[in-house]
Amino acid sequence: MTLARTALAARLLTAIALGVPTVQLILHAHGAHEHLIGWFELIAVVLFVLPRVWPVGAALLLIVFAGAFAIHAAEGHYMTWLAYPAIIIVLLWQIDRQQRTA
Repeated sequence: MTLARTALAARLLTAIALGVPTVQLILHAHGAHEHLIGWFELIAVVLFVLPRVWPVGAALLLIVFAGAFAIHAAEGHYMTWLAYPAIIIVLLWQIDRQQRTA
């Protein structure tokens, strides 16, 4: 498997892992702010999968993660698990940079 296919597979798996709970958030949201955040995240996940615009989706996902971490940390809930998809996104960015310069 080439590096490009591996990166695509990683993006797809990450999108599925993020998309399923996001859809659940949208379906069971308790307020307009949860709907808005859920839809924003779902749009970012879809963009993250599309080959030509995946960096835009990645940037939006990182913004969502940072916002979610800050909001939950202010409430005393530290969502450290958000670091894992963020690390994957940064690594995929590095792979993409290396492929473009090679």
